[in-house]
Amino acid sequence: MKFGQNEKSLQEMDCHLDDPDIRRLMRPRKLDFCRIIPCVPGAKPWTHPDVKSSRFPFRPIPLSEMPWVDLKDYHVAAVEHMASAYRLYCYYGDPACKGVFRGDDMLVCESIPVEDEHARFSGILLYDEHEYERAVRDWKSYWDWIENRNPNRWLDQERGNLTFDQKNMTHCVRLLWSGLNIVRNGEPIVRFDGEQLGYLMALRTGRITDYEAVMAKVEGLVAEMDEAAKTSPIPESIDEAAVEGLHAEVSRMAWDRLFGEKVA
Repeated sequence: MKFGQNEKSLQEMDCHLDDPDIRRLMRPRKLDFCRIIPCVPGAKPWTHPDVKSSRFPFRPIPLSEMPWVDLKDYHVAAVEHMASAYRLYCYYGDPACKGVFRGDDMLVCESIPVEDEHARFSGILLYDEHEYERAVRDWKSYWDWIENRNPNRWLDQERGNLTFDQKNMTHCVRLLWSGLNIVRNGEPIVRFDGEQLGYLMALRTGRITDYEAVMAKVEGLVAEMDEAAKTSPIPESIDEAAVEGLHAEVSRMAWDRLFGEKVA
């Protein structure tokens, strides 16, 4: 499934259902990451009986709670010495108003005329761009997974042949074996072989279907790890001097490789 596919149908569903899960499937909107601090407590158009935060002075109100406010009717100017904060000026009904977000939803600051500083000032706009970009990355990752996932992974569960996710269970057993080796010998198992590899492959491919037996094995490994921890050779604390020495050595090697100069 490509990015944005079925987004129209998702929006139609969202009109009828106030379901957070549906909203997470839709591409994040910059407007959802905007909040407004009114300049005067109780001033219109910020107040509304359904908006609890508007009853208290200078509380940031999510733009999503103010559907009657359209940022296309406003201009913004940057607030000095403050990131992600903008002074908001209302140009409602003015045909020359360009809006806060333009083009590819880019926030654009304007030079506000002196005579508009008091007449049109409406409050402070807080726009969390970093949180918006993180949400877009998460959204793209989700749809990337939807497009490239292996549908056969779930067939055995849907048919009732398996009552657990064999891939996740395989990772669980693998990590327990590797962790047990760390506790006992101070190092992980990078590559498995022999009986352990055979068991993991059988579990991964669905040839092991007895969930209770797998869980018994998992619980046994956990018990082994708890017991091994009592006599583990791993020290309780690290050698800070050794770590700092290793860091300095690696830094010198990196500097020599990048600049061809020896560092004392």
